[in-house]
Order: sequence, then C-alpha cells, then structure tokens
Amino acid sequence: NLLARDVRLLPVNMMRRRPPRELETRLVGQFATGELQVATAVFEARQFGAAVAQLQAGGSAGRVVVRW
Repeated sequence: NLLARDVRLLPVNMMRRRPPRELETRLVGQFATGELQVATAVFEARQFGAAVAQLQAGGSAGRVVVRW
C-alpha cells in the first residue's frame, strides 16, 4: 500500500518532543530569507497518476504536492 509505506510508528513521547526553541527560530528565519528551501514537485490534479508514479519510483528528492 503506497500510503502505508511512508508511515512511521513512534512512541508517544517522541511525537510530543519539540526541537529546541533556538533551532526552531533559526529554521523559520532561514525559510523566511530563502536560505533554506524544501524541494517540491507540484502536479495538477489531472497529473495524479504521474505524481504517484514518481513517488513509487523513488524519484522525488523532496515533497510531492498535488493541487486540487
């Protein structure tokens, strides 16, 4: 199942663990200035099959986004 492959089961204490505040502040600042970016591949809804194929092939270095 495509969706089940990307699921991680973590102990409850790991899900609630937050990064140090200074790290969070620095990362948000880096996103705001463009210094830090997340690779994304954007597909339109009609290209849903291509988006799934890219995920299944492991050809995505970042996030795959489907616009509805």
